[in-house]
Amino acid sequence: INATDIALIQAAVGLSVPANDPRDFNHDGTITQADVTGCSNLIASGATLQVQPPNITYTVTQGNPTIQQILTVSSTGNPISFTITSDQTWLTTNVQSGSTASLSTVTAFANPAGLGVNTFHGTLTFTPNSGTAQSVHFTLTLTAPPVLQVTPLSFTVNSPQGGPTVKQPIQISSTGGSITFTLNSSQTWLTTDFSSGSTVKQPIQISSTGGSITF
Repeated sequence: INATDIALIQAAVGLSVPANDPRDFNHDGTITQADVTGCSNLIASGATLQVQPPNITYTVTQGNPTIQQILTVSSTGNPISFTITSDQTWLTTNVQSGSTASLSTVTAFANPAGLGVNTFHGTLTFTPNSGTAQSVHFTLTLTAPPVLQVTPLSFTVNSPQGGPTVKQPIQISSTGGSITFTLNSSQTWLTTDFSSGSTVKQPIQISSTGGSITF
């Protein structure tokens, strides 16, 4: 911003302007003398916009809910007005413009819905009405959700009528992270030594024969 810009803002005093008009320092929809003063102070102060942190990385499982990240905004010298743009549809903010006079934080949202297993990059650009734009770079890595694994999936045993209970070890594990599960039997004579748990690499005991167990 320079003296020519200030003269143009002065000439526009009294005009109604749309949102995000860079001449509207106070963002009240009308060019006023206060806007002229605010912009003039930027020249005198050499104010600089600051946004932290500049780099953000998340690794989450596919299907994870929206991630929220608080960004701090400030300025050296006098307050600065700014606009925010994103280069990715999955990366948004709670406001699209503001001023360090009234805002100290901005909330960024990274929404992985609809994204596949991969690493994604996005940038939020904070453009001040004076000075250099500041960027916040996001790296979002989506991993595959864990998959439950049960071994064996079927088995057959022969037992004489009136014989002792037959026990069959079953291995329950998962790829990726831990999974909680419940066990349900299709037959009253077919039971397990526990009815729920989380994936651990240790066997459970299934009693009797035939029927099916649902995990």
